Amino acid sequence: QTICRSPTMASTAASKVLVCGSGCIGLRTAIELLNRNVSVHLRSARPPLDPSTCSVGAGGLWMPYHCEDSRVDKWAAHTLDELLSYQSTSGGDSPVEIVPVVVL
Repeated sequence: QTICRSPTMASTAASKVLVCGSGCIGLRTAIELLNRNVSVHLRSARPPLDPSTCSVGAGGLWMPYHCEDSRVDKWAAHTLDELLSYQSTSGGDSPVEIVPVVVL
């Protein structure tokens, strides 16, 4: 059974997907697939909040990014809107913390 698809097959919609890992990338991938009505099976050696995984203490950095691909601005704006929605709907228990940053 084929697990990796070639770029030429990327336009073919998958009906079910195996996501390996329950870190921030694996969980986000699974959520995006579920939002697209794809059946997801998530496999991980440890639960997402196990203290031995790096995602427990991992942070992410979002900032506008310059790229020649015109789609990037749309993706960046969508991501920022989603992050801000977590901040506003979660009250004091948000998975997202917005902090100021200075880029040197």
